[in-house]
Formats: sequence, C-alpha cells, structure tokens
Amino acid sequence: MVFKQECETVLRYAEKSDEDVLIMKNNMNTTLELPEGSKATIQGKVINGKNYLVVEVEQEPELKEGDQVIFWNDNTEDAIISVYKRLDNNGSYVDHLGLCWDNAIKWDGTNGQYERVLRGEI
Repeated sequence: MVFKQECETVLRYAEKSDEDVLIMKNNMNTTLELPEGSKATIQGKVINGKNYLVVEVEQEPELKEGDQVIFWNDNTEDAIISVYKRLDNNGSYVDHLGLCWDNAIKWDGTNGQYERVLRGEI
C-alpha cells in the first residue's frame, strides 16, 4: 500500500516498539509505503500549537508457531490457509506439513482477507 500526501515528513518512533508515527506538515510531497499487512490510522493533531496530519502505522504481529496463516508463493491464486510452524534459514515460511512458502500473513479468520490474498490485493 502506498500513501501519498502533500506534506513535509518527520519520522519518529512511538512509545510502542511495533509502531512508527509519521508526522507530516503541509507543502511538501511525501510517499509512505506501508509494509504488507500493516494498518495505518491518519488523524489531525495539534502539537506545540501547530496543526499536523499524523499517520500511525501498526505492524502485522509476528507469526508464532500454531497461528493460522495464509501462505502463498508467486501466484496468489494458489494461496492456502494452514498452521504456521517456523521460519527457515532461507527466510521461507514453513507450515505444519513442512511445506515452504515465500509469503505468509496471519489469517484474521475472515473469508474477506483470504479472498483479497487470492485476488493479489494483499
């Protein structure tokens, strides 16, 4: 996902380690690329008497053994839902059957998320 806004960018880390906060001022171009599976909250805030557009990026939680996960390789149409086992030394995601996958995202339990993966939207 790419977020484009006319603004000046000041990036700082939020108090939570899994969150980045992007503070943007008016009149400059900025492109924010969000990591796959992350969510962004955009809101106006007044900081030290000045108006800012603040983007809070929340990362997808790290996968843990036993999580239900959507796995796929190059072709998202071949995505499956399976149980996550581990990350191997080559950076591949391994399911409980020992199959290796290039991509994985924690399944939120909805058909909608799975269908978005199948269509290549995630």
